[in-house]
Amino acid sequence: MKNVAIKSALVVLLLTVAASNVFASADTKSLEQKSEKFAVALLACNYKAAEELISESAMGSTLTEEKFVALGHGLTEALGQFRSLSTVSSESVEGGTKVTYLCTFEYTKARMIVTYTASDKVSNIVVKPVSE
Repeated sequence: MKNVAIKSALVVLLLTVAASNVFASADTKSLEQKSEKFAVALLACNYKAAEELISESAMGSTLTEEKFVALGHGLTEALGQFRSLSTVSSESVEGGTKVTYLCTFEYTKARMIVTYTASDKVSNIVVKPVSE
């Protein structure tokens, strides 16, 4: 009887972990799509396309359209045209999620770390070239 209870508890635990992984991957996929949209808008210097993704409370007052365009020009000049993005890792942080991506650009690859608020708005972004 004790073995049946233990096996039942293990099955419940495995199902719980499997379900949480399904939901986590769906959330990560959604964030990956938003990140790609943000990266494309940033590198095209298209503030209007990215504006809805930016957290006003975290970045909206400091990331003006002028600064956004200058950042986009600087990144494109240094890294080349944006090619693709893939998720490397995702972790919960206070008030949101931090997702690390590997981005492929025309000239090189770079690690892009995007922090999202609980409402999936970009609150911080860091781009660092990766040596190959």
